[in-house]
Amino acid sequence: MANQPTKYRKFVVGAASAALVASAVAPVAFAAEFTDVKDNNSHKAAIDALSDAGVISGYPDGTFQPNKTLTRSDVVKLMGKWLIAEGYDVPTDYKTKPRFSDLKTTSNDELLKMSALVYDNGVFVGKPDGSLDANGDITRENMAIVLVRAFDRVYDVDLVSYVNAQEFDKDVTDLGKAKAEARPAIDVLDFFDITNPAAPEFNPKNTTTRAQFASFLYKTTLVDFDEIGGGIVAPGVASVKGINATTVEVTMKDKVENINSLNFTIDGLTVANAAVKQTDDKTVVLTTATQKGGEKYTVKLNDKAIGTFTGIEATVPTSIKITNQSVQGKTGQQVILSADTGVKKAGIPVTFNVKANTTGTTNKDQVFEAMTNEDGIATFSYTQYSAGQDQVTAYPTGAPTVRSIGYVFWGVDTILAVEDVTAGSTIGNGANKTYKVVSKDATTGKPVANQTLNVSFKENIEVTPDQLKDATVNGVDVAQLSNGTVTRAAQITTDSKGEATFTVSGKNTSVTPVVFAAYNTATTKDYTYDASDLQATASKVTFSANQAEYTLEMVRENGEVAATEGTNGRKYTLTVKNKDGNIAVNEIVNVAFNEDLDRVISTNTEAKFIEVNNDNTQQYFTGDKAKKISVKTDSKGQATFVIGSDKVNDYATPIAWIDVNTPNAVEGNFDQGEPNVIGQISYFQAAYLDGAALKVYNTAGKETKEFKGSETATFKAELVNQSNKKVQNTSIKKASYTVFNTGANDVKVLAANGVDEQVISPNRSYTVTYEKTWNEATKAWVGNTDLNLKPTMDKNASVRVVATGVALDGDKDYAFTAKEATASFTATSAVSDLYTGEVVSFNSDKKELTFSGKDAVKYAGEKDVTYEYKGLGNTPIATADDFIKELKKGKVTITREVKGSTTSFYIIEQDTTKAGPADTSATSVADKAAADAAIAKVDALPAVGSLTLADKANVEAARAAFEALNATQKGLVSADTQETLEKAEAKMAELVAASEDIKKAQAAEDKITALPAVADLTLANKDAVKEARTAYDALTPAQQKLVAPATVAALLAAEKKIAELEAALPADYEFTNVTVDAKSAGVEGLSIFTIDGTVAGTKAADVKSVSLSFNPEVPAQTATYDAATKKFTYNDTFITTDKVTVQGMNEAGKVIVTKVVDVVAK
Repeated sequence: MANQPTKYRKFVVGAASAALVASAVAPVAFAAEFTDVKDNNSHKAAIDALSDAGVISGYPDGTFQPNKTLTRSDVVKLMGKWLIAEGYDVPTDYKTKPRFSDLKTTSNDELLKMSALVYDNGVFVGKPDGSLDANGDITRENMAIVLVRAFDRVYDVDLVSYVNAQEFDKDVTDLGKAKAEARPAIDVLDFFDITNPAAPEFNPKNTTTRAQFASFLYKTTLVDFDEIGGGIVAPGVASVKGINATTVEVTMKDKVENINSLNFTIDGLTVANAAVKQTDDKTVVLTTATQKGGEKYTVKLNDKAIGTFTGIEATVPTSIKITNQSVQGKTGQQVILSADTGVKKAGIPVTFNVKANTTGTTNKDQVFEAMTNEDGIATFSYTQYSAGQDQVTAYPTGAPTVRSIGYVFWGVDTILAVEDVTAGSTIGNGANKTYKVVSKDATTGKPVANQTLNVSFKENIEVTPDQLKDATVNGVDVAQLSNGTVTRAAQITTDSKGEATFTVSGKNTSVTPVVFAAYNTATTKDYTYDASDLQATASKVTFSANQAEYTLEMVRENGEVAATEGTNGRKYTLTVKNKDGNIAVNEIVNVAFNEDLDRVISTNTEAKFIEVNNDNTQQYFTGDKAKKISVKTDSKGQATFVIGSDKVNDYATPIAWIDVNTPNAVEGNFDQGEPNVIGQISYFQAAYLDGAALKVYNTAGKETKEFKGSETATFKAELVNQSNKKVQNTSIKKASYTVFNTGANDVKVLAANGVDEQVISPNRSYTVTYEKTWNEATKAWVGNTDLNLKPTMDKNASVRVVATGVALDGDKDYAFTAKEATASFTATSAVSDLYTGEVVSFNSDKKELTFSGKDAVKYAGEKDVTYEYKGLGNTPIATADDFIKELKKGKVTITREVKGSTTSFYIIEQDTTKAGPADTSATSVADKAAADAAIAKVDALPAVGSLTLADKANVEAARAAFEALNATQKGLVSADTQETLEKAEAKMAELVAASEDIKKAQAAEDKITALPAVADLTLANKDAVKEARTAYDALTPAQQKLVAPATVAALLAAEKKIAELEAALPADYEFTNVTVDAKSAGVEGLSIFTIDGTVAGTKAADVKSVSLSFNPEVPAQTATYDAATKKFTYNDTFITTDKVTVQGMNEAGKVIVTKVVDVVAK
């Protein structure tokens, strides 16, 4: 930024920046002492400052690794920590909603937090495909983009536009090598001297080291963004400021002499008049059209941008309120206050007047002006440096009588704080949540004992009785009614540690405890809350049933109209899952009618619950069960129930819930917050023929779709009513069945006598027709139209059957088409797609595990199958090997679930006091032990990204252990483990190479730093300087980048000094005291010249003659030269010229010294 017309002045803004600058200009008392960051490291000040501010940290071994290449995840973490230092909060959904496509909920927790923070604030947006590429390197050009984007967002500035408007000499010489998107950002770093002027090549495509990034970030924090926001963009301009909605003041650095010569314009705004301010001849007052509040405007002078300002809203608010009227601040750090004008418009100026306690403190009164955002809220921040209390008055700048007052309580530490003792923000009804209060002296930071404090709820202050929340503090019903009739708070007293606790309890409500100062006297107690009291707000707590523990689903079978009477009704199926999404087996679910529970008399129903017997007969429940029943879920997490009504046009809506508030789960009362589901409504009409249906029955006559082993399934076509029940006096005359084998094993259709009729293989179909015949003697239809089938063996099978035919309704034929039903057969030893049981063994060779009494199933190794593993508490398990390790810890029960191409295993319970499943593989114990030992060495290595040279021996040992295995043993080492080892070796190779580069770079740097200070250099150091240059030039470009820029600059300065010393040595030959006078010869073009001078130097004796050249096209003239005195003279008439070249020749006539001399005309 050399020769820049307007040098940018740097100030400190923000609490984090203040801390950084303080650590840079004073001894770093708190920064980590990194063993590999020496005092002569040019990045040390930045590293120490950022470490002290908590933005960066080192490694457990005490190093910082300044030359380690920065990865994209490193940048995310560093920028995230900086945002936290600037007052930003981590999004609460950071874990459940990863911001980048290659992050998962199980990714590194810190990375998830910081990535959500930087992404949500537009600082780091990832790659075009939505990924983070955490381990990828970040180039210097991308680093520039990130830095500029970050500071634009945080300080609401436009650094690129600001710098584009500047006239400055650019130091960066290789800007053209950067991608177009990055060039403006690099210009920003160049303008503010964030780049190093001594190293003009920015090298945009190169990677960035940790130390370099520390310097870039640290230097950026020193920029005064308030100055930028003020629009100082041109030399000669002091400030550009909006005064009101139609007035802008431009203050120049010098007096305005001629206002008529100045042409002021504003983009998007008409300038009606420009005049010099009467009280200040440096300020021009511009009268404009009405500005748009919050809009950024650019002022131009004679078509050149000179500054920007924010438009001021013309509306003057009639009210204002400081949003938090009691704030605690730590001395030396910023507090932030906001005021709401009640007008949702941007650009309304609001004045904040701070009245401080200045007696005996360093605190001072301050006045700020801030503009509202689009929500009509103005925000400002400020700092004090002593304990005390400030009164802050906020008012619209245009209406100073409209005011709101707040208070800031300053202390060396947080004066009053509340923290959770009981974890969690949601508590069961009637349970307790405990909080701890800590009180400290504002001046000393020491605990305050025996201090009485009040505790109330924010929701119960200044409200009417009907708005009070159903909760207590230490058993006290706290309240402060708006009518003044009740003022009640719970009082607590701090102990010798300055601590006190209180307990909150409630039911079906949410409350926010607030602790505030109590001003008791000897005779009265003060329970009154005032917004200006010293106070601390606790985390909000919700009391409710633990509804998040379960989810319920309810599905109604068939349509919404059912047939009346208890023999019909409508069937519903419930499915219950726990909080992890797994099926809930043996869970008790209560079911009632929503019309009876909604407390609306007009919506009551006469419907009842229907009991279904094993023989498929059914009747209404009696007593209490007629209106409320409890059902238990089966192994699939499902339960069914049937409802019915005798009343035509009646309707009913079932509601199901899990009673989590009582031990037996069947207390029956539906409490607010309990997990529940409301089913679809059913209407009841008198029974009528609604069509045909195909049903499946077992040998006991029970309707079902699931069969065990080789049970026989009977498919029956029936005419049914709207409840899907068979209509009386109907039968099937003729039925054709097409059987589709949808399973993996053979099934067979049975003839009427029970013998095999037809075997159907998988993916094949078979059609058979059965027809009754008319018996004239008995006057009846005889024969059987049912279809019977079963598996050929005790193996899993499934079928889909489609039926068409003719039914008899009395004496009328009724044709039906395409009625469908399915049946599945589960072998008694087969494992169903959803199965829970004890695992008794596994085979690590075949990748199979065996449930008790079941066939073995695969737990890994199947092509095109995705396997997922979850431990206790639904904790993810990364690999199959890790899953088996968990199984071996003890007797274990797991759930296996197959959905499409994904097979999931969940560990449900485990008893580690009992032996776990055994490995039945043929692999020897010795082979397993050897393979496990090698795997353990790989597993013990740090993560690849955390490897250092100190791990080199361990990486080599892991490789040696693996190579020592035989082929069988190597086969027991998973591909993932081998890949991990290979990546570790590749990383170690990089580290070794980098280490060699560092050593060579350090050797060259040592030669440079060993040179004396520039001021102390003599020509005796010339060879040492040359050696230092030779050592540096011998480095590769990558190695040269490891040499600190300050060290390179020191070498350049040393070389410059040596050159200056050499230049100061006496010359071999030189002309001294040469004068050339000329006067007119009276003839145009000729002059009379008088020339004299002296030959000097250590070898002046070598000069034997002197010649004079007046014009290159004219022969030189010989001067009179006295070799003894070394003087020469010339006096003659010659061609007029303004310069004469004097040359000295040796004995051979060779020119050995030359000097050009100006002619002095007389």
